[in-house]
Amino acid sequence: MPALLILRYNFGYQFLRPKSVLLSSCWAILLFGFYSFIEPEFWNSNPWFCSFLSVAALLYILYLVWSVKSQWGNPPHDQYAGRSWFTFTGLSEQKISLFLEPAIVAAAAFLPLTADSSNDVEIGFFYVALAMFLKASINSWERIRKLKQQLDGSFDAESVMEKVSKKRDSHHVDDANKPSTTSRKARIRRQRTE
Repeated sequence: MPALLILRYNFGYQFLRPKSVLLSSCWAILLFGFYSFIEPEFWNSNPWFCSFLSVAALLYILYLVWSVKSQWGNPPHDQYAGRSWFTFTGLSEQKISLFLEPAIVAAAAFLPLTADSSNDVEIGFFYVALAMFLKASINSWERIRKLKQQLDGSFDAESVMEKVSKKRDSHHVDDANKPSTTSRKARIRRQRTE
């Protein structure tokens, strides 16, 4: 989630729904970032980690306020996972979320964030990239399955309607083949007796 908050914008309300756990964790992250900023020895040992979490927490609160505000305008779908900042590449959103964003997060692990090459933060970026790739893969598969279910439903509806129309047409043909005269005797008007 912190990586998505930095890589995307314009989220749906349900995607950012204000669960107390997320809001309290953002508050804790901001307090942790402030503490690490005023404690130089801790800040110097993990500046990228503290900055990353602080920016993600601030963006979460900003996007949450923005998504609540957008409910009165023309909001995106409630479950919308955000629009990527990398749409300028011309790739589809599916390819960006499936390949490009996890690759960028994985590449961040190679940045010289600290002098120590086995930093836990850098290793964590690999786990984040893997989680993003798996989540995008699952979403892509569910999207394919929903589209297939919609196509199956429309195909079933069309086949049922064809059967109904054939049955209706066969009834009209049977009506046309029926004899025009009936076996009933014509009505005879009787004279009244007074």
